[in-house]
Amino acid sequence: MMLGGIFLLMTMAGSFLLRNPPQGYRRNESTPAPASRVASSNYEFTPSEILRTPAFYLMWLGFGLGSSAGLLIISQLVPFARSQGIPGVALATMTLAVGAIGNVSGRILSGWLSDALGRLNTLRVVLAISAVAIPILYWAGAHVFAVYVMVFIVYFCYGAQAAVNPATIADFWGTRNAGANYGLLFTAWGAAGIIGPTIGGVLFDKYKNYEAAFMLRPFWQPSHSSAKSRRGDLTFRARQGTMDRLQSVTGDRFFVAPASRRRFLHRAT
Repeated sequence: MMLGGIFLLMTMAGSFLLRNPPQGYRRNESTPAPASRVASSNYEFTPSEILRTPAFYLMWLGFGLGSSAGLLIISQLVPFARSQGIPGVALATMTLAVGAIGNVSGRILSGWLSDALGRLNTLRVVLAISAVAIPILYWAGAHVFAVYVMVFIVYFCYGAQAAVNPATIADFWGTRNAGANYGLLFTAWGAAGIIGPTIGGVLFDKYKNYEAAFMLRPFWQPSHSSAKSRRGDLTFRARQGTMDRLQSVTGDRFFVAPASRRRFLHRAT
């Protein structure tokens, strides 16, 4: 309750430091290195428009699956550590320090990774690492140092997802409505908050250990990677109508826009 109150006060105070950009503002168009170039949209999609793009639902599925695994570990970490006989001091250090540092590091360093690898490649890499780290976390058992390392890696990957997905939203569908658009995508995290911990708890109740829950994680990875990859494969034939489906494939995405505004679409390079 106390932490929730502190969080409320800090977020409300921070909100007064934010200002909306002036009308017609556009971000600085810097030129990244060719290997790290991320194509971005000059068309500013509204929330209702992104809901008409199948890419949004694939991205929602990918974000939800990836977050479910991370939230499963976060929700079950303390009972898992206790079941392995990890001492109380080590447990407190693991949950408060190691996890927090890993989470923050993932959020900060993922920006550098996404510049070097690209948004989707960064997501694929951190999710692949997470798929390997979570089973190893179970095998580490009561070896405190090994558990520390795996917890750091899992939290790092979880934090990286949380940082890269908003930037991906802005790249795909523009920056003007990025806050509202990301709000729609973030509902996947809410669903993950139910699915991940529930799966962990149900499997523990059934088998009386966390082996099944932790070993299940790698099987989520193919589904998530498939969702990420499919966004680069979707194309549609343009057809006439009130809402034309216009193909504008730029590496990892496609767009759908009203026919009356299609002149603003272009092929990004």
